[in-house]
Amino acid sequence: SSDLDEKTFLFDNPLHGTFGMPDGKVVARGEPARSVLLYRISKLGRGRMPHLGSSVVDARASEVFFDWIAGLAPMAGEANSDEAAKRLAADRQDLEKLRTGKPDPAVFDRLLAGVDGALLLVNDLTRNRLPKEVAAESIRRGATHADAPVRDLFEQFLPEEERIPRLGTSFNPQEILGRSGDAARGETLFFAAAGMQCKNCHVIKGRGTAVGPDLTAIGKKLTREQILENLVEPSKLIDEKFKTWLVATTEGRVHTGILVEKTPEHVVLRDAQNQLIKIPTGNVEALNAQNVSLMPTMLLRDLTAQQASDLIEYLYSLK
Repeated sequence: SSDLDEKTFLFDNPLHGTFGMPDGKVVARGEPARSVLLYRISKLGRGRMPHLGSSVVDARASEVFFDWIAGLAPMAGEANSDEAAKRLAADRQDLEKLRTGKPDPAVFDRLLAGVDGALLLVNDLTRNRLPKEVAAESIRRGATHADAPVRDLFEQFLPEEERIPRLGTSFNPQEILGRSGDAARGETLFFAAAGMQCKNCHVIKGRGTAVGPDLTAIGKKLTREQILENLVEPSKLIDEKFKTWLVATTEGRVHTGILVEKTPEHVVLRDAQNQLIKIPTGNVEALNAQNVSLMPTMLLRDLTAQQASDLIEYLYSLK
């Protein structure tokens, strides 16, 4: 409903990108293959949801979300673009060919060319709709795909020992600091890697979004060890300018963000999505500073030790 949309932004453009989905939305009514929410709960690696406390795909939950989204009726005037409609129609035709049992190899290539087709294929795999040989070939091709957003969808089907050795929630800092990092690869991670949120909150040499501190010269201020510590424990040492504030309103709402302005007339916060929230002073029931950072915890959880080393090397090179 429009009320649900207004209160949850469930059907809006996703804040952290579409991962290459055509006309991607958080939830695209009637179109699971355009729904970033479904994609993020169906994958491992960077961008997975929920971010905390989960490192295993719940296949049954993905099926439930898939069916729920597929059953949502589009709103009046809501339709795919011509390009998206053609692409999704072609994906469905190719999926039908896989179900026949002896598809042309090019069918795999087309379906795996984007996360939309790959997501439809994964749904068929979890529901055992494909012949055994076709399912095995789909997993083999998907799990070795060159595009990480596609590959991350298929990692769930691999034995544990064949999965990418990510850092997880507990690791020895020397796993990262003991490696030789590559600043160029780290820059790509910071600005271009799907699922990484760095550029959404920080600016480097004019690139990015200024929610948190400008990192253009961070290598002058911090050692590699200190950069790692800040990534692992973002709330350990917080600059007063970037401390999180909590506002409770007389209407029962709670807002969090960086305090931009406080006057007799209003309070202004900047939230983690770089949106300004202006609250009349008369509506403020409580205004409290929090000893936590807007920067999310466990940023390195889904990286490999080498990727984390590359990211730190890039940040340390900024002098």
